[in-house]
Amino acid sequence: MSASNFRTFKMLNSHKIELHGYYTYKPSAWILTEGEDAHGFLQSQFSNDLGDLKIGQVSYGLWLDQKGKVHGDSHILRTGEEEFYLFSYSTPEDLLLEKLNSFIVADDVELEGLSEDMEAISLIGNAVDALTGLGLSRQGVGTLLFEDREVYKIPGRRGCSGSIELIVQNEGRDSLSEALADGVEHRPALSDRDMEALRILNRVPSVPLDIGSAELPQEGGLHEDAVSFNKGCYLGQEVMSRIHSMGQTRRSLRLVNTNGPVEYGSEVVADGKRVGFVKSSVEYGDSYFALALLSNTVTNESTLLTGDSDNEQVLTLVG
Repeated sequence: MSASNFRTFKMLNSHKIELHGYYTYKPSAWILTEGEDAHGFLQSQFSNDLGDLKIGQVSYGLWLDQKGKVHGDSHILRTGEEEFYLFSYSTPEDLLLEKLNSFIVADDVELEGLSEDMEAISLIGNAVDALTGLGLSRQGVGTLLFEDREVYKIPGRRGCSGSIELIVQNEGRDSLSEALADGVEHRPALSDRDMEALRILNRVPSVPLDIGSAELPQEGGLHEDAVSFNKGCYLGQEVMSRIHSMGQTRRSLRLVNTNGPVEYGSEVVADGKRVGFVKSSVEYGDSYFALALLSNTVTNESTLLTGDSDNEQVLTLVG
């Protein structure tokens, strides 16, 4: 992490961080979904309620299996009566296409993966103000125009800093990036490590890396804004309702501080018993942090260890 990028961070309570700047990346999934039955089909598969989703609006949710396990996530942007775009930071496009296509039987629905043709720019924190300089409103979501090119605007999920994601075709990314860079002159381009630090220290799971096909939404806190408990039947709905009625799951994704690098998937042990696994990790400043899926029996007084005897790491719960 460069010194200039490091200064864009601000430490908040419980090691959460605030970040300002812009970040260019390739969306993991950008899927055009259209057809007479597109709305009803998506509603039957998506964990959140799309019933009142209007043209230009966005909903974030999950793609579950019958057991309520998480196979992917996405934002859904409605751009027409029969047209929607599915956008995901980290769920592979091929995975979503395979899963959704397997449930299309007699529906008038067509799916087309377009991520190879698209680029994305994330405006983080007060860098969102750059939109005003381009003559684009920061209110609302949907489709904008920049130099006669369509730009799709989606509210981001980047932790406590707040963000807006701009999705544009490949050939339009450079000119949009240059214009935005001029508008965020004192906010640098951010690196992959910057973004991982922002995500991990703000306890935002990557799907399906941190919360995936072996986990439930509740274990990563995703049920708070990605799961509807009021809509009708959808894949995994019965399990979601049952967990909602019972209270909580046995595990949860926690932030830990480590005394060195840790490997993804490493077992975490307390008092000689396995209590969980390490998920994503990052080096931030002079410290190491990780998300770990841990038993809810783990407390701040627990001594948590991971790694073998030659490379044993101590994990400390944060917050």
